[in-house]
Amino acid sequence: MACSNRETIRLAARLGIGALTFAFVDSSKTRHWVEEHDAIFEKECEPIGQAVNPNVAMVTGLMMHKDFDTALKRGLKTFAFSVGPWRILVSRTPIPRD
Repeated sequence: MACSNRETIRLAARLGIGALTFAFVDSSKTRHWVEEHDAIFEKECEPIGQAVNPNVAMVTGLMMHKDFDTALKRGLKTFAFSVGPWRILVSRTPIPRD
């Protein structure tokens, strides 16, 4: 399931389906997200299908250049360009509620 925020990662765990998300934060935060997903999967999973997928996949950004400041500047520009329109689209899509 494409997950645009932590709540949808939690929902994926509860439904027993895999979670795919962007992770433009440091690894200590994403580690917590995966640990939380795994705990919810173990304790609260009610599968919606005949099989479960306990995996979390995170797309991360990477920009390389000999000069750190140049890499950072280019990476931030690329991030804003690529994720900005996607975020607007996803934020306007309602999430089903019980």
